[in-house]
Amino acid sequence: PSGKRLAAAAIAGLVMGYSARMAFGCNVGAYLGGIASASVHGWVWFALAFAGSILGVRIRRRVGA
Repeated sequence: PSGKRLAAAAIAGLVMGYSARMAFGCNVGAYLGGIASASVHGWVWFALAFAGSILGVRIRRRVGA
């Protein structure tokens, strides 16, 4: 892989790790646990994760990684 792709992957990994620590757990537990317990936070997490994914794809296209 090119240096640009490698740098993008490293930065993305660091951001994901930091985010997991901030959220006190993993994304699967936040989403599935929230939905299964009939809590609104699971649906809020899903909406924000979906929006973040769209934003990430747009940034990736713009950067060219």
